[in-house]
Amino acid sequence: LENREYEVCGHAVSGQDAISLCETKNPDIILMDIVLNGPLDGIETSEIIRSLFSLPVIYLTAYSDEATIQKAKITEPFGYIIKPFEERDLKTTIEMALYKKKMENELKESQDQFRLLTETLDDIIYVVDLQKQKIVYMSSSVEKITGWSKESFYENSDLWMEMMLPEDRSKVISNISRIGAHDEDRKMEYRIK
Repeated sequence: LENREYEVCGHAVSGQDAISLCETKNPDIILMDIVLNGPLDGIETSEIIRSLFSLPVIYLTAYSDEATIQKAKITEPFGYIIKPFEERDLKTTIEMALYKKKMENELKESQDQFRLLTETLDDIIYVVDLQKQKIVYMSSSVEKITGWSKESFYENSDLWMEMMLPEDRSKVISNISRIGAHDEDRKMEYRIK
């Protein structure tokens, strides 16, 4: 790692040591073995690190059996490298993980800005999953304007159409037909006037 100009901020042999290092050193990325000394294995340690610090973890391990991979997958690692490994593979995986983390941070920042914007407007803004025909996001202003709780909209899939001005309903139905309800990834945003 040092030959590749990475700074190694610490080495831990147990899960608790790894968690402590994260607290004191704030690393950019963690290379984690599955087998560690002490009561926590690498997968359990990664779960704790992810929940406390939201740091990317790359597993670097000799274990490639299906059960271990399935257990590790739940922790959403940024990579899984089987020992023995090539230095080139390690570098590539680290670079990809750092890039992915950067993109996640930018996405989260964008989502936070969107949420701040929609929560400060006096208009009702909502996002509808067209496949499921249900609201997946509703701004807080809905409670002030309609008197109904946000939860009532999440629970009742018909309310989002009832909130629309009657003259807008036909446009919305036309847009839904045009896009096609089979397209699971598409969402449409509407603002109540």
